[in-house]
Amino acid sequence: MTWVMEDRLTGGEELMKAIWTPDTFFVNALNVRMHNEPNPQVSVKINRDGEVLLSQRLTASIKCPQHLETFSCDTQTCMLEIESCN
Repeated sequence: MTWVMEDRLTGGEELMKAIWTPDTFFVNALNVRMHNEPNPQVSVKINRDGEVLLSQRLTASIKCPQHLETFSCDTQTCMLEIESCN
């Protein structure tokens, strides 16, 4: 377990497992894949003032309704909906 303390505590998956994290999910996801090769791609930074930054690399396929009435002169916007149960 490697944690580095300078003006903030930094670490990876071990530090993420040691702290509370919200149960975050993508509402409109069809499929979500975590990047675990060669290692889980997670970064945690905790500042001295208590601010926490959790970063995790994911690939998601998102359901996005398309309105094609003016195709090929249209512009589509797809929202990424993120929620938490906690």
